[in-house]
Amino acid sequence: MKQENRIRDAFDCIGASEELKSSTKEFLRDARQREAGHSIGRRRNRHAFRLAAGIACAMATLFLCIGSYALLWMPVAYVSIDVNPSLELELNRLDRVISGRAYNEDGERILEGVSVKGMRYEAAIESILGSEGMRPYLTQDGALTFTVATDSLPKEERLLADISHSTGCVEHGGTSVRADMSLVEEAHENGLSLGKYLAYKVLLRYEPDLTVQDCHEMGMSQIHGRIEEHEHGANHGSGHGAGHEDDYGTESGAGYETENDVGTGSETEDGMTDEDNRFIEQSGELPMESPAPQPDGQEQGHHEGNGHGQKSGHGH
Repeated sequence: MKQENRIRDAFDCIGASEELKSSTKEFLRDARQREAGHSIGRRRNRHAFRLAAGIACAMATLFLCIGSYALLWMPVAYVSIDVNPSLELELNRLDRVISGRAYNEDGERILEGVSVKGMRYEAAIESILGSEGMRPYLTQDGALTFTVATDSLPKEERLLADISHSTGCVEHGGTSVRADMSLVEEAHENGLSLGKYLAYKVLLRYEPDLTVQDCHEMGMSQIHGRIEEHEHGANHGSGHGAGHEDDYGTESGAGYETENDVGTGSETEDGMTDEDNRFIEQSGELPMESPAPQPDGQEQGHHEGNGHGQKSGHGH
């Protein structure tokens, strides 16, 4: 106790002026304010960082979702399968089926017994053609038609080639046809599959009074049969094929250009072949014809005079 009293007595003589006390209080107050400001700044910085990180994560998630949707769920190609049933497959970038849709009652009955969503298109086509509901329609004169539309030319060529060489297409005498992508929406607005709508557009050129509703009631064999009748009449009257290409798809002979179509040297009205016409375009001259048959003496003299030993193509 005595020791404590001595220590207190020793410090009792030490004093601070009022000015020193005041400046010390101000210093301590300012220090506390600065510390509080720094603390608030750090809290604000942490909050801003967390907000920026959250926004970045949200944007990354959004881009990932958009990319996944574009890859998995956005249709980039359409394949319609038409006989009397009309079916259509929507494909994503991975060539897998996003959805299968029916465009008439026969097609609806087939899709009720077959699930193709998520399949690769080759497997989906084989599954549809191998189903019990499809078999009655796959007759020799059924006119099985596959129609492909996509904005990618390499993809279109690959789809057409794969389908035309598939087991189902070969076994049932099917044909694969290309169509313009712009027709897809137009076909759906009219309640038809892409393939049937393309066939309707071809037939419409010969039968201007034909309606979409008329085509709803027709199978592909009927539509193709009427197209062939019109084109056969045009061929008979003009002496050459009526194949042509328009804004909707590429058609030839029976209304369409397929993977198996090849060019031929048909004759025109004047009896000249395509090869002759190409010769004229390139040289500007008519191809040389064989001389008319003449008496022996004259023919020999003619050959000797002009220096040509050309034989007649008619066997004289």
